Amino acid sequence: NKLNLYNKKFISTIARLEPMKYVEHVIYTIEELRKRKVDVYGLIIGDGSLRSEFENLVYSKGLTEFIKFPGNCTQDWIAKVLPNASLILSPHMGRALTEAALSHVPIVGYDYDWQREVLINNETGFLVEHQDWRAMADQSQILLNDEDLSKKLGVNAREHIINIMSPDTLNAHEKKYYEMLINKD
Repeated sequence: NKLNLYNKKFISTIARLEPMKYVEHVIYTIEELRKRKVDVYGLIIGDGSLRSEFENLVYSKGLTEFIKFPGNCTQDWIAKVLPNASLILSPHMGRALTEAALSHVPIVGYDYDWQREVLINNETGFLVEHQDWRAMADQSQILLNDEDLSKKLGVNAREHIINIMSPDTLNAHEKKYYEMLINKD
C-alpha cells in the first residue's frame, strides 16, 4: 500500500482532516484530473476526525493506489517533501499555506478567508471560487501542463510570503493597528 512518488507528478495539501478544510475537494480534484487522463497522484498531509471517512472516499472511488495519507508529519519531513510536489491545493489552509508558499511549488486555492493575501491570481498562484473543485481541477491542469508558468508562480509565491511574513513587515503592521486603537478618539 506504500505509494512511491519518486519521478511522479503529485499534488499535495496540508490540512487538519476536518469539515471546514474541504479536504474532500482535493480528492474530487485528483479524481477529475485522472478522469482527464492526467497521470497525477495525491499526498494529503495531516490528520483529524474525518481521516477514515476520507480514506473510505478514496477507496470508494478506486483511488487507493493514487492517493496517500501519511498523517501528521514533522516540519522537517514536510519541508523535504513539499518542494517535490508538482502542485499544492489549498481549499482552506491556515498556517500551512505559508509553508506551501515557501516550497517554490505553484498553488491553486479557493478565494476564501485569508488565502487571497498569499494567492494573488495569476501572480503568486491561482484563486478559484470557494468550493468550486471543478475550477480547481481546471486551473490545476493548466499548471500541470505549463512548466514555465508553474515555476514562475512558485517563485513568486515564495518571494511574496517571505516579504509579507518578514518580522519588519509584521511589526509595522502590528504597530499600525496598535496606534489606530490608541488614537481612537
